[in-house]
Amino acid sequence: MRFSSLSKCKWIAGILLSVAFVGAGACQTEAALLTDPDDSRNWQGATVGTFAGLVYGSDTLANRQQVIADSLLDDSTFNTSGVGTGSYYGNNLGCSGFSFANGTYGYSCGGESLAQYTLRANELDWQWVQDNGNGGSSWAEGNVWDLGGTANQAVVFPIIDHGPLPGEAIEYSVYLSNNKFATSLGSDGSTDWVLADLDRVYLEGWDMTQIADGFTTVWRLPGQQEFRYVNLFSGGPGALHRDGDDEIDTVAGLHFDNRPTNPTGVVPEPSTLILYGLGLVGAGLRRRRKQA
Repeated sequence: MRFSSLSKCKWIAGILLSVAFVGAGACQTEAALLTDPDDSRNWQGATVGTFAGLVYGSDTLANRQQVIADSLLDDSTFNTSGVGTGSYYGNNLGCSGFSFANGTYGYSCGGESLAQYTLRANELDWQWVQDNGNGGSSWAEGNVWDLGGTANQAVVFPIIDHGPLPGEAIEYSVYLSNNKFATSLGSDGSTDWVLADLDRVYLEGWDMTQIADGFTTVWRLPGQQEFRYVNLFSGGPGALHRDGDDEIDTVAGLHFDNRPTNPTGVVPEPSTLILYGLGLVGAGLRRRRKQA
């Protein structure tokens, strides 16, 4: 099952179940999935062919069609409503910086204490962290986040600080595990860091007014394995560009039904949510009768 499997919130069961048990951020809608393998547009310098090469090995028509078939690209922003971020775990202390968020790639970066570094890694706030350079083979050489519970998908919010584009928009690889102390790369999510598959790219990032937010990306493990910890290495097999560092604002977790692993916001009482859900169901029935 891919992130696209719930392209619309299920309109009866989904309202009564997802809304009732989550109450906030339960549905990440897909606003603008790309449908043309020969779409001539580019985003931060990337085209459909760029992702065909990154994910499937080369820019061919067959691979561009696979990009479309797999619903890989969404020409919209990721909806962050109700999605809580992970908690930084580790002692990497690469460069820590912040983007000016003024419509440019302008930024400032320097050394910070572990406390400040952790704060910058924990919030989606244009403040970001880097690893110590060129990734590595153990958790200590990347930046690690605890999602606060098991997830099926990891959402990465990167920052672009300079060219070349589109390389700087995806200059990292994502590894996932249930063991934050893992010291090996492999296929067992209980003992290893497992290389994640790219599942969705939100081409407009998370803020339509900015360019420095790059692409918001969604990753999953092969075989739909669950995981709790996210490790980002600069460079590696998942990257478009490898210059020894990356800039990551934060990460978050999602379930396959798009419920946040760490939801934010006030959750209403279940009885209120059920009544709200029934009201939406009734509205949906009236709308369908009107259309008929």
